[in-house]
Amino acid sequence: MKLRFLLSIFSLLLAGAFMSNSGGRAASQNADSTGSPIANGAFCQSCHSSGAFNPSVTIEVLEVGTGNMITEYVPGTNYDVKITVTAGSGTPNGFGSQTTVLDANNTNAANFSTPSANAQVSTVNGVNYLEQNDISTSGEFTAIWTAPTAGTGSVTFYTGANAVNGGGSTAGDGATKSTLSLTE
Repeated sequence: MKLRFLLSIFSLLLAGAFMSNSGGRAASQNADSTGSPIANGAFCQSCHSSGAFNPSVTIEVLEVGTGNMITEYVPGTNYDVKITVTAGSGTPNGFGSQTTVLDANNTNAANFSTPSANAQVSTVNGVNYLEQNDISTSGEFTAIWTAPTAGTGSVTFYTGANAVNGGGSTAGDGATKSTLSLTE
């Protein structure tokens, strides 16, 4: 009886070690899965690699109030950021994403605030991330981004995203990544 109990506990711990990071990888494991240079190329596909759902992700940076997409930013200005993850095939149980913004020196330019209800802002080693706070039934994640100070130069948004089957592991999921660069 005692051995059966110990095996049950071990099985639960092992299952937890291999579950997907539904709360976002920065918040749950202090890790970057955006595919950025500071992630050493790692993105959601590092774990969610079966290729299911054929997902895609778009990154939009929009003028607050007008919704117009921008290609260059004004230092210190607030912009709406919208990350949209869609499935190209099948019907996933949910979606996740992680986004950061880096300058040309690969330092933090991700000044996010006011995340949507399905998202959170997490910080790892001085770098901010906009990421899901749980498996989201919506593939849209939003926040306000405050552009960096004058003289920062070009910045790049890096996003890793996935479509998941909600099975409690990374098996049967699909992942993708995208970038968007803005000039000052």
